[in-house]
Amino acid sequence: MDFDLRRKIRADFRGWKHEVQTFNRFDNQSYFLPVLQDNASLFLTTVQRGTSFYRGRIFKLDDVVKTEAEYLDFINSNEKIFEGYDKDLSGAPSAGSATEGRLNCMGVAFLYTGDDPKTVVYELRPIKRELISIAEFVTERTLKMADLRRQPMRKIREQEALYVLLSEIARDFSRPHYSGHRYWFTQYLAGQFINMGFDGVIFDSSIYPDGHNVVFFYPEDCRAINSHLYQVDKISITFDRISRRDLG
Repeated sequence: MDFDLRRKIRADFRGWKHEVQTFNRFDNQSYFLPVLQDNASLFLTTVQRGTSFYRGRIFKLDDVVKTEAEYLDFINSNEKIFEGYDKDLSGAPSAGSATEGRLNCMGVAFLYTGDDPKTVVYELRPIKRELISIAEFVTERTLKMADLRRQPMRKIREQEALYVLLSEIARDFSRPHYSGHRYWFTQYLAGQFINMGFDGVIFDSSIYPDGHNVVFFYPEDCRAINSHLYQVDKISITFDRISRRDLG
């Protein structure tokens, strides 16, 4: 890959991100946008109707019971389909009440899921012995997803400019964020993908190396069919020393 081209695209990408975050996030017309629009078919993945995805939430008993009688009813229930949160509490928040997220602005409801239960547990960053309700969702129709996973993107590696651009976007989507972080740029990018006709985005998990996050722009495209309770047994962390050059 041409090193000078990669360096230029990365520098321009940082400038684009800075402008969106600090100056113009509503009508920004970067030259990157036509590149994405003209090549949208190259990073399109079709998800068939009936495909399963998973959504996890830290389970809090106070969300489902308020009295001693309700507590006894809950723990002694013979419910087998929604053992954790029910269908409503397992899904996306209602429009207007959603908090700000990695891809959605405040008040806009997206459905955040993972491709398997382990991915969603990792993404929640739980503590030991924490309870998690994991719901299974199935897609209600065939969907067009912007696929930013590393492995599928290798098929367009010969188109250097597009490959580097998508890699930078994927890196921003996957980068871990913590309290106080502003999501303006990734929210802006999500809006551009909506304008291109995508129904959602798939990208690599920032926490679980074998997992993928799947965000649906239209929560009604998925239906919850069950939920189960899990308890975190242990947490393991590994780390490696890097140099400044590894940041490039």
